Amino acid sequence: MDSEPTPVQATGSGDKSSGLPTPGAVTSAAGQAELWPLTNRICDALDSAPWPSRMGAEEVGDLCAALCESVLASPQPEIFADCANRMVECATMLSYTGSGLAVAALQQAAIPASGAEQLDVLRAADALELATVLRLAKWSNHFDLLAFLDAVPGPLPTPAISTPPSNASMADSISCSTEPRLA
Repeated sequence: MDSEPTPVQATGSGDKSSGLPTPGAVTSAAGQAELWPLTNRICDALDSAPWPSRMGAEEVGDLCAALCESVLASPQPEIFADCANRMVECATMLSYTGSGLAVAALQQAAIPASGAEQLDVLRAADALELATVLRLAKWSNHFDLLAFLDAVPGPLPTPAISTPPSNASMADSISCSTEPRLA
């Protein structure tokens, strides 16, 4: 019983000189479980030196852009988070896509409506984490993140009006002993 080929297999193995999939093959893996091993394979190859001898800068840029688009298109929080974390560890990936990835991640961090599925809430939280990490690494200006966080509605604390305790109750709560304490 033969199974149907996955999109990466169906579009070919990619660039023969580098052994990496084509950007089209990467794009077709969006939202699928195979996106994590594909991300890992691409980042491992980009981290190894010297990649320019195997691929041109334009090819690397296209591959990085396709991988970012696929990861950002993934609705599953666990696939998104694993792939995003791996991409953040890859210096070459970030040199091509760090700024754009930071902006797109913040756009996806929008607070889900009340009653949203837990997976949607987790996915938005993962996007916010990615946006924050990339800003801390200086891949984007942090002011848009601060504006986003300022606009997030949160529970408002109830004003607490407290009256100072009377002297008698305060004296009862303070123990003044002149004897040394033994541990």
